[in-house]
Amino acid sequence: MLNDIGNHCKMILTKKNLSKIIINYEKVIIDKRDIEAICSKYTLLEDFRKTNIDLYNKLCRLKLLDFFTLRMKRKNVRWTYNSVKDTIDKYEYIHELIKGNWGAYQFCKRYFPFLLKNLKRKDRSKIRLGKTLSQETKDKISLSVRGNKNAKKH
Repeated sequence: MLNDIGNHCKMILTKKNLSKIIINYEKVIIDKRDIEAICSKYTLLEDFRKTNIDLYNKLCRLKLLDFFTLRMKRKNVRWTYNSVKDTIDKYEYIHELIKGNWGAYQFCKRYFPFLLKNLKRKDRSKIRLGKTLSQETKDKISLSVRGNKNAKKH
């Protein structure tokens, strides 16, 4: 039993040093009113999490985080079908959606991929890769290609 408690507390416990351990119960046990008082100081969930990570983790484990932090603003968006559809309707091209709202794109790709079919793709046929090459480089490439063709014939 002492070994299990010692492993959990990351300490070596024996019967001799057991009486010397001091536990601060005020930090361990928190009242509902105390939690509400702490939570009322914050407007953003992110700030609450940064400053009170232990309390945040405890509320997560007890599945009470939403109960105590419901009034706090969250940065993440909870996507629904209607909110994603409204967001996608603002864009004409899929690359604009990816740059403008990555979260909506990911959610839509995972759960509603049929909504992405309405968006246009960039026309890749208009891109000319050889346009930036100098004429000298183009000549070298064409000579090397011709040389390879002649080598295959022999």
